[in-house]
Amino acid sequence: MAEKIKVLMLLDNEFPADNRVEKMILSMQETNISVDLLNCTKVGKPNFEVYKGFNIYRWNLSKILFKFGAASIITPFYFNRWKKEVDILFSKNKYDVIHINDLPLVSVGYYAKQKYGCKLVSDQHEFYSNWINRTSHYNKGLGKIIKALSNWPKYEKKYLNLSDLVVTVSTNLHDIYLKRLGLDANNIIIVPNTPDKSILTANAKNDDLEKYKDDFIIFYGGGIDILRGIDIAIKAMPKILESIPNAKMILAGPVYKGYNPFDTINRLNLEKKVIHVGVLPQLILADYISRADICYHIPPADNEEANNSIATKIYQYGAQSKPIIVSDAKMMHDFVIDNKLGLAIYNNNSEQFADNAIRIYNKDFEFNNEGKSYFWEDTVKPILEWYAKLS
Repeated sequence: MAEKIKVLMLLDNEFPADNRVEKMILSMQETNISVDLLNCTKVGKPNFEVYKGFNIYRWNLSKILFKFGAASIITPFYFNRWKKEVDILFSKNKYDVIHINDLPLVSVGYYAKQKYGCKLVSDQHEFYSNWINRTSHYNKGLGKIIKALSNWPKYEKKYLNLSDLVVTVSTNLHDIYLKRLGLDANNIIIVPNTPDKSILTANAKNDDLEKYKDDFIIFYGGGIDILRGIDIAIKAMPKILESIPNAKMILAGPVYKGYNPFDTINRLNLEKKVIHVGVLPQLILADYISRADICYHIPPADNEEANNSIATKIYQYGAQSKPIIVSDAKMMHDFVIDNKLGLAIYNNNSEQFADNAIRIYNKDFEFNNEGKSYFWEDTVKPILEWYAKLS
């Protein structure tokens, strides 16, 4: 049997929390690949842990260094700390591949490639250079200055071209990387953010959900920030409640800095009708989707990232045959409308969101209730095949 491929994976976020990263590692470990994960923590998680059969190494991210993270490509401090941690692990292990999640740490991956002779995989979960320039913290106060000095498109083009493999999440982003960044078509593959088949075991009779048994649930699961259209949906609730008095909106996920949905909730006196349940483990999240009557994802369609990708949550909703309200962001819109999975709103229209929710409540639309099933176990195969060639 061939010797196992040894991979060091980097994640500049908390773990476990990122479901794509967990799915990726578990899929890799089912083949001839051994993975160690290095990530940072702001909440004091243990520096070493064995989790589901793989090693997690963590270093503590101070508040000061966290602030430097936003300015990482114009200040060396954040990247230098990552390089130090990478050096420590390479001194103990011989890794064949360094696998980077998202764009910021790709330069650290290239540092390891040059120093240790390993392969570099740049796993791009989104169109990062387009996304970050629209975030709240990049458009307020000091963030505006950092934004003006940080050339993420240039960084993206340079370091993705220095990678041995680039992974992207959609055909549209694949084409953008080829045409705009000039990547070699042989060095880029597509691995969409699809759910694993465990979502099919979701149990709508979960005890946590019994309190909602008499409610008409409108559900959103994912990051909660200014880029997701959450306020549009919240503002639709008064009109929805006129026709559906037992409607409740449930929001599940982290609330990101710079955005406070509770301001809108409180202003509209919706405290008992719009409920934030926090960050849910994946299996509990699946239970909430199973219980929902409507699911939604309505990011404003004013940017390339939203128009050229399909969020994980759309696949999750579709796999459980839930009616979906989507925005006019092109890829998600076309996927939902063409497959008769739900309805769309246009131009960030709260009135239209309410009208669509009422139409779904009244079953006044054509719906493919068999859903649309794309699962991780199938879509992960291209990267597993790439790794297999290394051995």
